[in-house]
Formats: sequence, structure tokens, C-alpha cells
Amino acid sequence: MIRRPSHPACAVALAAVLLSCEGAYLTAPPDSTIEVSVNPNFVAAHGGVSEITAFVIEPAGTYVADGTVVRWTTDLGSIDAETRTRRGVTQARFVSDSRSGTAHIRAFSGSVIRDDIEITVGNARVAAIRLRAVPSRITISSSTHVIATVVDDNGNPVANVPVFFEVIDDKATEFFENAGAPIHTNNNGEAEDILRTRRNTVGVAEVQASAPNGAGGFVTSADPLRIPIL
Repeated sequence: MIRRPSHPACAVALAAVLLSCEGAYLTAPPDSTIEVSVNPNFVAAHGGVSEITAFVIEPAGTYVADGTVVRWTTDLGSIDAETRTRRGVTQARFVSDSRSGTAHIRAFSGSVIRDDIEITVGNARVAAIRLRAVPSRITISSSTHVIATVVDDNGNPVANVPVFFEVIDDKATEFFENAGAPIHTNNNGEAEDILRTRRNTVGVAEVQASAPNGAGGFVTSADPLRIPIL
């Protein structure tokens, strides 16, 4: 049987204690560690999602108590403000916005901080552009499809990157159907435009493609693609 406080002042004091207990945060003990796993560590610039898993371990090597709060911050995109552990594990969801770059993420619980978490976002990953034409030459159709594949340092395709196609030679007789407007890469890192010619004689068209790298510059295909015109 629970006895209620007989005095109003006692009731107020008891309510204050209960509220303070409910609002208290359980944080990791000092000298604990936070180990993280990021999947994936690169995302597209528009709505790309990455899951960050944190393992919070006490100095003795055991997992922290269930309900331990881990807070999160990022300087690019957005992330869950706080999460709570279960069996020492918690997970936060990172979502990119329209900006490209490197997201620097911090996870902390009490005095325990992990601030070296990074996710590459969007065009910051652009390292190279590979060009090909299908078909490889222009004949009776007077056109061909030029395909640019955008890749990162590891050769992985980069999606949702704006690619700009340009005729190098001869601008008087060859032109791209999209007239230089950006075309975004698909999930395979590919963007495509149609090259057309006004030539009535044999010749060679030279084209190139470029894309922003997220660091204020552009990456251009290494060598112009030469397309025979028969």
C-alpha cells in the first residue's frame, strides 16, 4: 500500500524528485570508448542515407547499460540528435542535403567523445570521367550517343552528379542535343547525351565531359574522345 504525503509541500517535493529522475540522462562512464561502423561511407548529395552504428564500451571491456544516451552532430547534412543503447549498441541515421563535401560527424556520451567519423557526400567523390560513344562512329544516322561514366578514387560509380558535355572540334558542324545543359548520372554513374553532326564530308569530332568535384573545381575527362564521321 502506497501512502500519499499528507502535507502539500511534501507532495510538491516528491513530484520534483520524480520529474528530475525521469529527465536524467544515462551517459557512458568516464574513460569508456565509442567504436563506430559507417555503412556506407559515401552517399549521394540529395537524400543519400547512411547508417552509423556505435558500440559503447566501458573501461572494464563490458558494454554500457541499456538506455545510455549517445548524442550526434554533423557539419553537413543531418543526423539523429540522440540515440540510446541496447546491449551496448545504438544506431544513428545520417541524411545528406543538397550540398556536397565531407560530413564530419561527432558522437559523444558524457565526457566520452568520438569525433573522427566522416562520410563523403556527392560530388566530392568525383575523381575521373570516362567517355565512350555508342556507336563508336557516326555514319548514316548523323548521330551517336556519348556516355560519360563518373567514378571515385576506387573506380566506383558516383550517382547524381551533373555532367556537362562539350564539343571541342568542330563546333561549327557538331553539337550536343542537350546544348550544354547538365545531365545527372544514374545509379551506375553514367550520364548520356546525343552528339549530332551537320557534316556532308568525312571527318573527326572531338568531345569532352566535365563534372564538379565538390571542392570548388571541376574534373574533366582525361583526353578528348575522337569520333570518326564517315
